[in-house]
Amino acid sequence: MSFSVTAATSFVPTLSRIVLCLAFVSAGYNKVFKESEFTDLEANRLQSLGVKTTAPVTVTSWADPSLGPASLIYASYRQEAEQDPPDVTDDQNQDPEPQTQPEPEPEVKPEPKPEAKPAPPATAPRRVIRRPPPTTTPATRPDPVPTPAPAPEVQPEAPAKQPIIIKPSKSEDEVPPFAGPTPVQVTSGGSHRAPGMYRIALMVDSAGWPAPVRVAQVAAFTELIGGALLLVGLFSRIWGLGLAISMGVAFYMVSVQMNGALRTHPFEFAEDVNAFHAMYCQLGLFVLAFGIFLTGPGKMSLDQLLFGGRRQIVVDDTMM
Repeated sequence: MSFSVTAATSFVPTLSRIVLCLAFVSAGYNKVFKESEFTDLEANRLQSLGVKTTAPVTVTSWADPSLGPASLIYASYRQEAEQDPPDVTDDQNQDPEPQTQPEPEPEVKPEPKPEAKPAPPATAPRRVIRRPPPTTTPATRPDPVPTPAPAPEVQPEAPAKQPIIIKPSKSEDEVPPFAGPTPVQVTSGGSHRAPGMYRIALMVDSAGWPAPVRVAQVAAFTELIGGALLLVGLFSRIWGLGLAISMGVAFYMVSVQMNGALRTHPFEFAEDVNAFHAMYCQLGLFVLAFGIFLTGPGKMSLDQLLFGGRRQIVVDDTMM
């Protein structure tokens, strides 16, 4: 068997299946398991088709505008903050008492001491004079009158200080337990959310086709399951036909209807890079999938292992 026959029956189908698997498994996974955003109008249309969408969640938070985004706190943290208020010392909260100066004590003048008389000279004779004891009590010396104490000066009361509140740190790594008393409404998203495959349902519905939700679900699961089974080559012709139909519908709706590929000059269509890449990606995947449907998965596949032994491919060497 020549190299051309080996490449046509083994290498090319295997490479085609690998490319189709990488493309469709990723696309199908995003459509089935990932959510996309829809506007209010699109969400209303999906709900009319029987599709439930997730409304945008609005939560109440407390934030201090002077601290920036680091002070954002959700309502769940607000309850804990109310139980544990910020630490404020008693000295900062209590109003300071006016301090009064102590009253000065009255000054008491000391009693004057009697002056000592000079001693007589040593040469003079000493005379002893005896006096009778006094019959009357000597007059007592009146106590000095105390000086009246000056009136204490009344100082004006100091203005009451405002309590100092310890604000949380401005660090963005740590979220403070309590940022401020001002409630702020925060919305998690400005649009409704639903699985991405329902965007196909909107396109099918806009084209006027029946059962848009069923068509979207079938297309998404065909891409996910069919792309995975093409990698191992199981029921390859069936999945190849399904993926070819899916790419044909995508080419008609996106490239022809939305991007106007047939209404634009061929040499000017490439100026729109996104539309140009989308069109030729859809055409390339359509050709690969339709080729698997026509020629089969090749020798390196489960289909060849399970069902290929019943028939033999006869190649005429004269045709090569």
